Amino acid sequence: MREKLPDSVYNIRDLLSTQAGFAVPDWCEAWLDVHLPATARMEDISLELEEIVERTRESEPQIDADIRFPTIHAGYELPEKGPLVEALRDIYRRNSLPWEPQPFPSHSDANQLWASGVKPILLGPGELEKAHAPDEAVSLQQVQTAAEVYLELLLHMCQ
Repeated sequence: MREKLPDSVYNIRDLLSTQAGFAVPDWCEAWLDVHLPATARMEDISLELEEIVERTRESEPQIDADIRFPTIHAGYELPEKGPLVEALRDIYRRNSLPWEPQPFPSHSDANQLWASGVKPILLGPGELEKAHAPDEAVSLQQVQTAAEVYLELLLHMCQ
């Protein structure tokens, strides 16, 4: 699948098993977050994953493999044009910030807002790899830069 969708991101959400000591555990469970490009066809991907699990069941009958998709949210792509994007691009240029829009490779409520007709962008300081983790931190400089961008954007939108 990596070859077909190189922009995919897989995050291990949880990895659980029975406490078996030095023995092989009775069961193991993995929860994955899979983030795919907005153009990916989830119905094809889920079918392919289900087929992989079925082939595993047939070739390894001692393995009780199962796959479920408790939540599937459609992605979206914002065109890099329009008043908000142009304002942000101008703000970035004036503040000598690199303009590098990219897909958000994690979970947010943006896709639900998109489905409701809102055109959300995700913009903020910090590093995604450190978000919601014990060592989460954002430098004061990043916070100051973000505050300046937010202020300029608000002032632009109020004009």
